[in-house]
Amino acid sequence: MTAIEELKENPMVRRIVTSETVKQAALIGIGTILGSFFSYLLQFFLGRTLSVSDYGTFSALLSLSYLINVPATVLGISIIKRVATYTAAKDNQTTTHVFKGLSLGSIIIGLFVTVIILLFSDYIEHRMNIDNGLLIASFAVAMGFSFISVIGPSFLQGVLKYDKWALYSVIFSFLRAVLGALPVIIGLGLTYVFHGFSLSILISYAFAYLLLKNIFVKVETKKMWPEYQKILFFGFSTFMISMALNIINNIDMVLVKRYFDSVTAGYYAGAITVGKILLFASTPISTLMFPAISAIYARKENYLHKLKQLVFLQIIISIAGLLIFELFPYKITTIFFGESFINSVPYLKYLAVFITIYIWINFLVLFFLSIEKTRIYLLLLPGIVIQYMLIYLFHNDAFDVINANIIGAGFSALILLIYLYITIKKVQYTCYNK
Repeated sequence: MTAIEELKENPMVRRIVTSETVKQAALIGIGTILGSFFSYLLQFFLGRTLSVSDYGTFSALLSLSYLINVPATVLGISIIKRVATYTAAKDNQTTTHVFKGLSLGSIIIGLFVTVIILLFSDYIEHRMNIDNGLLIASFAVAMGFSFISVIGPSFLQGVLKYDKWALYSVIFSFLRAVLGALPVIIGLGLTYVFHGFSLSILISYAFAYLLLKNIFVKVETKKMWPEYQKILFFGFSTFMISMALNIINNIDMVLVKRYFDSVTAGYYAGAITVGKILLFASTPISTLMFPAISAIYARKENYLHKLKQLVFLQIIISIAGLLIFELFPYKITTIFFGESFINSVPYLKYLAVFITIYIWINFLVLFFLSIEKTRIYLLLLPGIVIQYMLIYLFHNDAFDVINANIIGAGFSALILLIYLYITIKKVQYTCYNK
């Protein structure tokens, strides 16, 4: 019997591959792959259409948007956590109340965010070597819509409607790609790409509402402030975690735009954009894991079996991704960006290592959040300091930046794995002694 045949006959492997977990992950995976296809289609279209310098500017602003969007990301994670709890209790009243209240609050906060960015527009232009005030204004409007953009998908995950979440992801990514590319196609240039993003968010919110409509019920008068307090309380630690994750994943692009010329920044942006295909490939596992384990934890049941299944799937994706980027960096780069980004090829397989490490950091952090280990952000801080200081001190070329990414992220991943081992041992001990 071959090794592959032995693996197939392994009882644990057979249980995993035939389980509901795999079916759900496959469903989410289909939606993620299609959504990622449209997201990357836009990236590659802009990479081939814009100049290398303009594409570097776009990528730098996109990386900055991830940092600015941390509060919105926090809101989304908090929503998933709380709505999963309502779902476990079959409490559609509270789900309906919270959806309406957070939608209104997101619009108000978004206006505030837009005004703040506009006030600091001169500073952003100076620090990022951007000489285009209209572009920053367009960017500010898009960032203002970031809060309302998380409402729909977060509720869809929280109510465990993975099929509808997958459909939403595809529609949103398609609209974002079409409305983002259209301004460039008709000659309006990079400035209006972010206006397209804003319009896609508004249309997608309306679509998400239609997908959730059958869950909503006629609401009765109810004091909702305690529920919002729970979301905000969970949100503080989540804010720190999201900020840490976004710094790990995006600070390199921001600093590359600052320390290097625009052409080098463009090549680096091309490499990291292609490399982040790995990140999208792993999204189904995290998307499934967070609400699923949150619901299990809310019912006070043992979540280790579910975790083992998801870890197994994550390992397979990580190994496959690393092998593909190790063997075919030139082919992958030229397929997506063409010969004009050939100078991105040397960076790609090393960035793939960093992105794989980040995938595991993100996975572990979401797991700890699902079991309410909210101070996990403290374990990320040493790695972030290492990453930033290494880039700050050593940036003779892009490889110095990539090495700093790998070392800093690797340190964070090691600490999280140690904490995971300790956590699992405690759970096993508790279950054994019941």
